[in-house]
Amino acid sequence: MLNANAASHSHQHFKPRHTNVRYRRKQKDSFWRKDEAADETEGEEADDEMGGDEAKLEIDVKEEECTNDEGAHLVIKTWEARWTVQNYELLPEWLQDNEFLMTGHRPPLPSFAACFKSIWSLHTETGNIWTHLIGRECRLGLKLLFEEFEILKFFQKF
Repeated sequence: MLNANAASHSHQHFKPRHTNVRYRRKQKDSFWRKDEAADETEGEEADDEMGGDEAKLEIDVKEEECTNDEGAHLVIKTWEARWTVQNYELLPEWLQDNEFLMTGHRPPLPSFAACFKSIWSLHTETGNIWTHLIGRECRLGLKLLFEEFEILKFFQKF
């Protein structure tokens, strides 16, 4: 049996590091660039200095280091990206498909996971996503319900 005291000391933890990195993309540009001004100033001041023609992306990086009893060194990195909705003119050309929706667009996201996570955010596609998801579930429920009735009718013949 393992001693509770020994189990609690099996890993040595170091102080976690936390880094917040901001990126910007100029209007109609497809490349994100690190926002050097955000490192020097905080919050709205950096936004004002860079102008209103850029999209913003903030990445929160957390690193935790530890070693186990054998001396193996582990580094656990967690990345979390936060984005803001954009105006139509800030979108890359390939995303500008409805010039009548001027604000609230979801920016191009770096991964499928980030895109999938965005269904919980409010943007121009929110209504479209949720009406399709709810409609699909209703259709599936009705299909299963009618199939159940058909199976019951089939067995009632016997």
